[in-house]
Amino acid sequence: MIIRYLILTCSLIGCAGSNSIWEREGWSQYRPDVNEEGLIEHLPLSDGLARIQVVEKWGYVDKYGHLAIYPDFEEAREFSEGLAAVKKDGKWGYINTIGWSIGYFEYDAVKDFINGLGAVRKDSYWGFIDSDGRTVISPELEELGSSNRGQIAFKSYGKWGLIDSNGIIIQPDYDAVQVFYEDLLAVKRDNKWGYVDGEDRIIIDFLFEEVGYFSDGLACVREGDKWGFISRDGVFVILPQFESVLPFRDGLAAVQLQGYWGFVDKFGKFVVKPEYSAVLSFSEGLSAVSKNGLWGFVDKDGWPVIPPQFDAVDSFLGGKARVRNNKSDWFYVNAQGAVTN
Repeated sequence: MIIRYLILTCSLIGCAGSNSIWEREGWSQYRPDVNEEGLIEHLPLSDGLARIQVVEKWGYVDKYGHLAIYPDFEEAREFSEGLAAVKKDGKWGYINTIGWSIGYFEYDAVKDFINGLGAVRKDSYWGFIDSDGRTVISPELEELGSSNRGQIAFKSYGKWGLIDSNGIIIQPDYDAVQVFYEDLLAVKRDNKWGYVDGEDRIIIDFLFEEVGYFSDGLACVREGDKWGFISRDGVFVILPQFESVLPFRDGLAAVQLQGYWGFVDKFGKFVVKPEYSAVLSFSEGLSAVSKNGLWGFVDKDGWPVIPPQFDAVDSFLGGKARVRNNKSDWFYVNAQGAVTN
């Protein structure tokens, strides 16, 4: 398998400059468009390659539109960590950026690589392989859960644990698990949540009906039907009093009180009054807030930097936020509300 894809890839290198393969194979209509700089347009690149469908098969082109990996796959995904999941003859496997396969095409389903691990399924059971195709955990896991920074929750024999690229880090002993944040992991046992550390030692006992992850040194927890915030020693810093909450971010947490959302600091003091029907967490010093069906943005003092005027918004990232107005196409605004690219 590896030799075959190596030969196919090498055979393409010789003709990449002239692109004669497009004409030779009768694929001219599938050849991607390039701009004035000779770069492909409208095809997202990952690890320098873009997926392209030719007739009924998938392959990959480079940024110049040269065919880099022969279209030989029934399905193909974008590259992640130098590997792409592809399907051939009804089975899934992985190839690298020069078209070499790692391992065999033998899986019924796969997931993209995350921090050196690829999740693979045979029949009804999941396992993990590394970037060389070696088995880390044989397919014997019943279910996969949430993931974060290379940690993946998994279920085995009805119980949940956690794995990373080095293997199992939390044994499957719990009714549910989240993932580590700030070195603590939320775990559930006998219908109550608590927290353990990286050595699987109980740090905060199983006391809560529902919990969130630690952020800015605090975690949101539900006691009865109200939410509050605890510190790393399990002590309430902000007593349970809110109908719903979001984790702390940039020193503030979104909380819902009597049906309306606002923001509190780490002492539980409102810095943005609860007067909004919906909010997003702060990002780059601004939070998206909704009032009377329209979205705008406030700063950490609650000042409406961009008054509510949009139908939908995303959080700020890289100095701009994506917004939509009057069901128009999405566009971007800067922190002053001016339209930008």
